[in-house]
Amino acid sequence: MSLIDEELVQLGLAAGTAEEVLRKLANRLFAKGKVKASYEEAVVQRERSCPTGLPGAGLCIAVPHTDSSHVSEPAIAVGILDKPVPFHMMGTLDTVLSVEVVIMLAVDKAENHLAVLAQLMNTLQDQELLRQLKDAASSKEVCRLLAAL
Repeated sequence: MSLIDEELVQLGLAAGTAEEVLRKLANRLFAKGKVKASYEEAVVQRERSCPTGLPGAGLCIAVPHTDSSHVSEPAIAVGILDKPVPFHMMGTLDTVLSVEVVIMLAVDKAENHLAVLAQLMNTLQDQELLRQLKDAASSKEVCRLLAAL
């Protein structure tokens, strides 16, 4: 069973800041009953102290997430940004990346978190897949590309 569905994908997501992106995707997860009301603030606070931007060959992504206590049901929300948004790079607050794709994880069990993250990282090593995600014409296409998650 995939953790992503078309209603959790937002193409052409307009935002000026990383926080705005996080809040919009968290609200989408909340509206679908996937996360608790506390998730939005928790994911924003975690991103401030533990950034999730990842550099790629020609395309940077961010993989924001937070503690499983804020999650009701496992899910993944995806935002394909209309223009790049600055996110700090994972592991440092000194480097800023221009992120174009955000994949927000909502994992309901701590023991599953690393497995989902590892699967996602493996999937995202494929630069062609990242380009296809960025250029996707529909939410359905994004879901198909990320079906393994």
